[in-house]
Amino acid sequence: MRVMESFHEFRYSVEDWKSVIAMAKDIYHNILINALVKDGWQVTDDPLFIKYFEKHFYIDFGAEKFLVAEKKKKRIAIELKSFLNPSNIYDFHVMIGQYTNYKMILKEKNSERDLFLGIDENTYNRLKESMGLKSLFYLHNVKLIVFNPEIEEIVKWKN
Repeated sequence: MRVMESFHEFRYSVEDWKSVIAMAKDIYHNILINALVKDGWQVTDDPLFIKYFEKHFYIDFGAEKFLVAEKKKKRIAIELKSFLNPSNIYDFHVMIGQYTNYKMILKEKNSERDLFLGIDENTYNRLKESMGLKSLFYLHNVKLIVFNPEIEEIVKWKN
């Protein structure tokens, strides 16, 4: 085995990353899929792969739903977070960084998908009690899908 001569030699194929992603799925992964399906969504991408400037990004889900009233499909991208670290602030900072990056990439790629953050109802209730975090959600225009993991249903869409 030879030693890498530079960091740039350290590359993975798309298939390598897909297997890494499969191992790192969030604890609520299948629960949110079930909640989306119950709400009439079709999960189209698991994960949603985006190539941007030779980098590979994986948003947890892509989904779509036909909206009869508007006579068109609504397409969304969802980044799922469980906030399991002892510090909600740390998890929040990580999430805001990811969310902001993904939002910018989707905009740059002229994607028709709206980006949402998927979080469980208990986490949502904990976070909304903190005015600072609430202000940051507003400042970064974070769209939320809040789900109840026990009944596997979406309880709130927050734009």
